[in-house]
Amino acid sequence: MKQKLVNFIKYILLFTVLVGGAQYLFVEFVLEPSVYYYHTFAIYGFLFAVTLLLYIAILYINSVFSDYTGYAFMASSFFKMLLAILFLLPIIRSDDRSYIADVLLFFVPYFLYLFFETFFVVQLLNDKKEETV
Repeated sequence: MKQKLVNFIKYILLFTVLVGGAQYLFVEFVLEPSVYYYHTFAIYGFLFAVTLLLYIAILYINSVFSDYTGYAFMASSFFKMLLAILFLLPIIRSDDRSYIADVLLFFVPYFLYLFFETFFVVQLLNDKKEETV
């Protein structure tokens, strides 16, 4: 379990730096950065923390109740979506601005993190499947 977590942290840090850096440069030099509600670092910090914590929970469930790993991933994805809505609530409730660009700047990395997490959970499930065969 520990090695899988270290491996995940290594890759998620690299992923965050590369993708977050690319989006930061895009927002800073192509778009107007002062127009958006959340800074790029706030978005990526939130997504990094939530993804890491939920993956740790999935790893724990995999080590204790390995048959429920898939269910834990589905539940964590639902919980992550609820947290994302809470994170975006100030933008959604704001009447003085159009929030479509803000939501896009959030959900593009949200889905990238979701695909990233899915990749590692599938590896986890495949490792469990190979152990039982």
